[in-house]
Amino acid sequence: LKGVEPLCGIYSKDIIGEIESMLAYRNLSVRALIKRVPCNYVKLEEDELFFLTNINTIEEFLKL
Repeated sequence: LKGVEPLCGIYSKDIIGEIESMLAYRNLSVRALIKRVPCNYVKLEEDELFFLTNINTIEEFLKL
């Protein structure tokens, strides 16, 4: 797993205007959003990457 995972984030209500502007132009990219607003990043260590595991089924959840 490499790079930024923008869906795993905490976003301030202060950027609602920016989000609304992007939606008005049908720009749905969360990556584009984080380029337009101030943000901080949290670097996960190798043993913490399981926090970003995609879980779609009960079986995947139980496997963790």
